[in-house]
Amino acid sequence: MPFSRELNGWWWLYWRLYDTRIPLDELGDTLGRDASRVRSWLRVGELAGLASRRNGTMTLTDAGAFWLHLAQNYFALDYVNTLWTAARRQPWPAAVSL
Repeated sequence: MPFSRELNGWWWLYWRLYDTRIPLDELGDTLGRDASRVRSWLRVGELAGLASRRNGTMTLTDAGAFWLHLAQNYFALDYVNTLWTAARRQPWPAAVSL
């Protein structure tokens, strides 16, 4: 599925978070105008002890990885549950509001 440049940047960030390492020098080129917002969020995560910065890379701490994966599980499971519930009510629904 082709993504817009903006969505492609967020997709990249999602997978870097999943890797638990974000190369900070790639934020500007990859996220464009959203890079400053992401840098602010990463700084908050760093101050909260969820990430640490070293050699140009932001790395999630154990606590950061735990909370990230907990949030990811919540949203992924909620998405799947919503989709499956709609499909159980009506097989192959034309649309599902997520």
